[in-house]
Amino acid sequence: MFWNKKKKEKIGVLYICTGKYDIYWEQFLNSSETYFCPKIEKHYFIFTDSHNIQAADNITIIPQERLGWPDDTLMRFHMFNRIKDLLTDFDYLFFLNANMQFRKKITPKQILPTSAEGLVAVIHPYYYESPIGAPFEEDKNSLAYVNSSAARHYVQGCLNGGTSKEYLCMSAELAANIDQDKANGIIAVWHDESHLNAYLVKHPSYKALNAGYAKPEGREGFPFKEKVVILNKNNQGGLAFLRS
Repeated sequence: MFWNKKKKEKIGVLYICTGKYDIYWEQFLNSSETYFCPKIEKHYFIFTDSHNIQAADNITIIPQERLGWPDDTLMRFHMFNRIKDLLTDFDYLFFLNANMQFRKKITPKQILPTSAEGLVAVIHPYYYESPIGAPFEEDKNSLAYVNSSAARHYVQGCLNGGTSKEYLCMSAELAANIDQDKANGIIAVWHDESHLNAYLVKHPSYKALNAGYAKPEGREGFPFKEKVVILNKNNQGGLAFLRS
């Protein structure tokens, strides 16, 4: 499966904004509709406890209470699995962090995976030169354990996607791995990001987006063209405020 302009395809966008993270929603939606494969139909699945976001023809609200730290991020694949029956009709699925904003037009060829690639992930902007020294999970008892020498890249958990089949398969396996780790008293060092990296080491054919798709807001001297920006949470009160 790959983008075919003769076929009307659909992208499902997965977006979590519990607590005060709903403050980012409107600007995220506007930037996505403007720049993210604008000619392809997109439907947004919003996992939220907010009353400030309204359902629409292209927006489905999934009630989601805050789980507390770190489960708000660690359990995101469980959230996706909960609505898998709603997601199977989409050609592609993409998850992005709440505080991300598209800044430049992104075409299907740039971001959608081929059938051989299946999945999409973004290289971490602080480890784009090499995965050596990146913060992979080092506990061999964890299902998120990675030997860094086996990894193509270290990817950030803020943006990932793929064909709906491959993404839902990954989501189910990662949720199961996280549950098993928790049953053994283990929480991976970088939560869902650690488990994502471990999965991609075992499925190395994924499409790797350069770090311009995860540029920290305000960072200067960045060697990639800016496509997607990670907005600085300090401009919205900081982590403590947003998680409160």
